[in-house]
Amino acid sequence: METQTIFAECSARADGAATALTALNKIRARDASLYAGNGGVYMAYASSDFASSDALLKEILTEKYLALIGQIEEFNDVRRTNNLIGVPLNTTTATMLPQRLLYP
Repeated sequence: METQTIFAECSARADGAATALTALNKIRARDASLYAGNGGVYMAYASSDFASSDALLKEILTEKYLALIGQIEEFNDVRRTNNLIGVPLNTTTATMLPQRLLYP
């Protein structure tokens, strides 16, 4: 899943919207095979579903975030993309997401 989303993101950034859309639809097909029995609906996207390349990139990053939730790679993606997908802050006192992880 991670490799496929990285490929889709790279394709979207290199103006390969058709290639990125194909990679994103492979992810959606996998989700459909895993979760359709539980009432999940994962239809393939068409190019008309995205008004801009930024919308496609946001959808790819959202799929990656949901597929890899709880892993450190998502922390890096949110920082790297300036929180393009809009992950909310979990406190009212913070003005931005952490830029590094503290460890003892």
